[in-house]
Amino acid sequence: MAALERTAYPRLATTLSAKDLHRNYSLSAGELDWISRAARSPALSLGLAVQLKVFQELHYFPPLDEIPPEITDHIRNTLGFGPRITSRYTNPRTFYRHQAAIREYLQIKAFYGSEALTIALHLAHESAEVLDQRADIINVLIGELLQRSYELPAYSTLNDAAEDALVAMQERLFNLVVTRAPIEAVYKLKELLETDFGRRQSESPLVS
Repeated sequence: MAALERTAYPRLATTLSAKDLHRNYSLSAGELDWISRAARSPALSLGLAVQLKVFQELHYFPPLDEIPPEITDHIRNTLGFGPRITSRYTNPRTFYRHQAAIREYLQIKAFYGSEALTIALHLAHESAEVLDQRADIINVLIGELLQRSYELPAYSTLNDAAEDALVAMQERLFNLVVTRAPIEAVYKLKELLETDFGRRQSESPLVS
């Protein structure tokens, strides 16, 4: 798997200053009004607000337990709630309904259950014709999905699309060489390709 830090895949900062929190996670008047109409309780209002602001930053929904507490605390204060109010969901349907509401509010299309995967796979194969690094292909996919107003999928989905495209390109090149090269050169090329594929497969994944 291509190392996450080599790509443009968004991540939450591990250290957040007061300026960072104010700039990226404060709620506008319009957002406050929308949250007050979309959520039915303080806890759900906080959960909806946290998911909204984090989605705006990442373009995908991370697990709630991976969101730094500083972000939740800042948003809780912005809403005027005390520390006893927590961003928890007891009903999974409410959790996913909030995510759908956020996509609609931001006019973002869901990745899964749409044509986004087909688009990503096609673009990955096109990119593999001129790029030979997974991280570079992943960056192309990220840029195109954001340009088309799609939610970003799990990082592993982008990595798999890039890997499949590179393998397909190598197979096409190998088949082209087979028709033209001496048999000794064909075996040598096959050995090199298998070694390169094994090296890429053994790279340590940072996220799933």
